[in-house]
Amino acid sequence: GGIVSFGGLTLKGTIVAGNKATRDFGGGVLMCAGHVRLLGSAVVKNSAVSDGGGVYLVDISTMSRVLSPVRRNSPDNIGGGAITTVCV
Repeated sequence: GGIVSFGGLTLKGTIVAGNKATRDFGGGVLMCAGHVRLLGSAVVKNSAVSDGGGVYLVDISTMSRVLSPVRRNSPDNIGGGAITTVCV
């Protein structure tokens, strides 16, 4: 995918586009155990061979966005825009 982060990530005025997770999850952004903040950014036209074409949130991760579209992302399975899951 495009960006993998552990703990926290803030994107300001950033475009995350045209990425593909060829093995797993999170074509645009994959966040593990943290918070993704999108400020005037866009996550568009990303894909994943499994889940979370745009954003994939793992281990109690969260996301907030201000004026930040998440659209036209596609997974082969579920969660085109964003999906969250908890790993045990």
